[in-house]
Amino acid sequence: MKIQIPASVTDRTRDALQRLENHMNKQANFVQDVQVLSNVSVDVDRSLHLRSLFDDAPDVLTGLIVTVKPQYKLSIQDASWLYPDLGRGRSMFDADNVDTSAIHDIEVGEFHDSVTINRVLDIDEWGNTSEKSSLIIDSAIDGINGWDFINNGSTMSNVMEKWMDNEGVNGLDARAAIAQDLGCDKVAYEDISVGLYSDGQNIYHANHAVKIDDESQGVLVRHSALGGYRMKDVSHDVSFVPSDYGFSESTYNFANLDERTKGRIKSKFFWKNGDTFNTLVIRPPALKQNGDKPGEILRTDMGMFSANRVSHMMSAEELVEAAPHDALIQVPVDMMHDLFSALVHAHKHLDTCGFHIFGRDVSEGSMAVPMRIIHEVANSTDL
Repeated sequence: MKIQIPASVTDRTRDALQRLENHMNKQANFVQDVQVLSNVSVDVDRSLHLRSLFDDAPDVLTGLIVTVKPQYKLSIQDASWLYPDLGRGRSMFDADNVDTSAIHDIEVGEFHDSVTINRVLDIDEWGNTSEKSSLIIDSAIDGINGWDFINNGSTMSNVMEKWMDNEGVNGLDARAAIAQDLGCDKVAYEDISVGLYSDGQNIYHANHAVKIDDESQGVLVRHSALGGYRMKDVSHDVSFVPSDYGFSESTYNFANLDERTKGRIKSKFFWKNGDTFNTLVIRPPALKQNGDKPGEILRTDMGMFSANRVSHMMSAEELVEAAPHDALIQVPVDMMHDLFSALVHAHKHLDTCGFHIFGRDVSEGSMAVPMRIIHEVANSTDL
């Protein structure tokens, strides 16, 4: 089995696809196809999370259609393509009369979920403009964790059996319930972007792709948390189309964002039980899109987002790029943890900066470290 790797992908994505190819060829008799879509990318946040659970875990990929036999046996290496959020999808509702303050009370999942108010600007043939609001719920609530099957000798038939219990309907119902709590009841669009399908002989896993049927007229494509969504026409010549533009491997540099963007993030973007910054909010798309007309863009005006709490898993250099200067990073007090180890090895220099790592307060096994100290570690030449 040979994966067709696009020339345009990053080195990290190329390495992840090559590792996947080598792994799947160990069960080549049970692998039918691995289709790489245009939105293929490494999900850095999920990769960090996976490595906190399993040693030698692979990078987690998005933008794939993987087709295997039911007998295909799963292992931790298959977490690279078997995405954990089975049942993830988007539902869109008319939100012109929504009480936006109620969004603050919405509960979302730990990674990549969002409940947002999006505005679309319509321009008529005379140049007059009007604005319409939509509520878009992008979540894996009441879905299936595909990673529950990767460490106990399960096969894809076991995953499919679990999926057949609801086929993503529970997730659709959960999104409808959230919309009702916000005063919306008429769905304008819904899909499943991470799901399973079968033709009776093979199992198809759509990883960040929407299945096209005869009634499909358009697909809501996620650009990014800041950029919102685009409604794209679909071609019925293909079975699956990308549901997003992928995830960039780096975040925006928060310090370099303009004041208007920083103001939007601080006043209109919310998350609970997380860090003082949010990687989902400040991660660009993997693909750059040009030529979208204003009426095609559903711009994110405000919303509640998953915490995406991964800062303690990031390196000092990555944190310097992503975090505001006034952020506090909760670092686990564990010498096996790379960031804490770096802090300990820099303790003499940090003492001169007024940060004495030994004897500091520890809460629930973690130490609060201000970003000015993370900057010192990242810039130290003595480590």
